[in-house]
Amino acid sequence: MTLPPGTLAVLIERNGEKIVPRGTTVLEAGDKVILSGAAEEGEELNFSEIRLEKDSDGVGQPLKDCALVKGALVMMVKRKELVIIPKGEFILRAGDVLVIHRRDGAGT
Repeated sequence: MTLPPGTLAVLIERNGEKIVPRGTTVLEAGDKVILSGAAEEGEELNFSEIRLEKDSDGVGQPLKDCALVKGALVMMVKRKELVIIPKGEFILRAGDVLVIHRRDGAGT
């Protein structure tokens, strides 16, 4: 797994156990990885969550067509017990929680 510059894997949750990763730690299916990163100097981070209801824009459509997130980066989608890193073709469903990052108020 390649992480963006300045990003660190700081904790892995595996079967209820908390593991501090080292250079030799191997990720396994089902692991939850907690990341840490720094904003570039002068950059403001703006994260938020949007819960999709059955009548929300984009439900049943690919993520790339969802007007709610235009100008933003969808970091992950929480769907029931799953945490998904979506791509543009990912189909949104009612109940999905989108974790988004907007730069400097983009799309607001």
